[in-house]
Amino acid sequence: MQWADECFSGHQICNSNSSRTVTLPYRILDISLAASKKQIILLEDTKIDAPYVCLGHCWDPSPDRWPLRTTLANIERMKKGIPWELLPLTFQQAVDFVRRMQKRYLWIDSLCIVQDDEDDWLAQAKEMANIYQNSFLTLAAAASVDSSEGLYRKDDRYQAKQIRDAKVFPLMARAWTYQERLLSPRVLYFNYAELSWECGEGLICECRSSLTVENGCQPPKHQHHLSINEASPQKLGQRWRTLVQEYTLLKLTKIMDRFPAIYGVGKQMTGNSHARLVSGLWSTNIILDLLWTINVGFWMKGIQDRRCHCRELNAPTWSWVCISLPVAYHEATFECTLQQIASVESFGQDDRSINNLGPLVRLYLSSEGFTSPLEYLFTEPEEEGLYTRQSVGRGTFDHWGCPDTRWMFSGPSFECLWMVTEPNEKQPEMGPVHLLLILKCVDNANKRYIRIGIADCGICQDWNMTDRYLRANSKLERITLV
Repeated sequence: MQWADECFSGHQICNSNSSRTVTLPYRILDISLAASKKQIILLEDTKIDAPYVCLGHCWDPSPDRWPLRTTLANIERMKKGIPWELLPLTFQQAVDFVRRMQKRYLWIDSLCIVQDDEDDWLAQAKEMANIYQNSFLTLAAAASVDSSEGLYRKDDRYQAKQIRDAKVFPLMARAWTYQERLLSPRVLYFNYAELSWECGEGLICECRSSLTVENGCQPPKHQHHLSINEASPQKLGQRWRTLVQEYTLLKLTKIMDRFPAIYGVGKQMTGNSHARLVSGLWSTNIILDLLWTINVGFWMKGIQDRRCHCRELNAPTWSWVCISLPVAYHEATFECTLQQIASVESFGQDDRSINNLGPLVRLYLSSEGFTSPLEYLFTEPEEEGLYTRQSVGRGTFDHWGCPDTRWMFSGPSFECLWMVTEPNEKQPEMGPVHLLLILKCVDNANKRYIRIGIADCGICQDWNMTDRYLRANSKLERITLV
């Protein structure tokens, strides 16, 4: 394959680890090199050093249409051999393609992870970054809505005229694919009418449309590589917030995967730094990472049927993981002139734990900062937000419009925690911008609060009133967010 030959012979970014020995993942499919041998075998803990290929595919939303998968009940049979006729068409064609590449090992998530064993699933999810980063190539069934449709499609209605049109492909809307694409050194996409290739140096397809470093572009994988290898901690935080915004727009079959499906990228980004992910937020950028809000634009475009609150995940209210909607970060969190007002002193773990996938557990954080009371909040749907009676700013509820979370908004008052101030150098006459978290007290004796929204104060002609209100009504407190 010409694309692969060019990548291996001339792309420094793609081959930075080429001299390193790669050990097969804990579980892998041995497809043999003999095309006549139709039965494939599930291997376990081989400790073999060899190249392998991964397959990315869509799972049907309906469990009745999920692909063949390994379970506790059939794993021993899988180790003895998987009959060819049991494999869905996409898997069969992937096996044939990998054999033609003269490769022997293939990793498919549904077959290489025991799907009904939570311990095994978590163990393999932790290794997802290594599995894709160490792969020789990832095959992406981009145009197939499920594994029954095969790799090869022909449908002129969806033929992409430009690479940017690839967002319409079913696989590109899948949240797990986002991390697979960023982590894999090379991805070969099987589109509706052609193949396309993506690696660290560019994105190119058979129609000759391309986005490459050579022609002056910064394709996604190249941009990601630069951002995690040459960035300061501040830039790394900005990159993570961008990733979260893009990732949360995508679809998940299981809401429990909200954090695991991006955890591999987070693990990759930690590198040799001392930073760590804390329920989806960076420990070194925690104040800015707390300043997320629901992406109201997508809410208004008709995704109200998606449940807001991930009760199954039991994530802390201050993490974007706790909701199932797309999130956005305030534009000020991407500026370098922010003054941090609040501080986070420590993290702790409640007795209730969701799972042990990295640091994603039921956490609380102890914070010190200035809090101000909000006597009353009322919704203004046409303005997509909330206003205080004093009209010093605008806020948005995290669970705005969700019937199952109305209890959060009951009671006479709320508190807001003053997080950061942006000098607003572009429009100094409009005054600074203050970003605050909207909180509700759930344990007054121990000063424990839940987060229910975010407020944006400032950007007004009478911005001095905002400053006066915050300074006159704020008091320094040490509180706990849960």
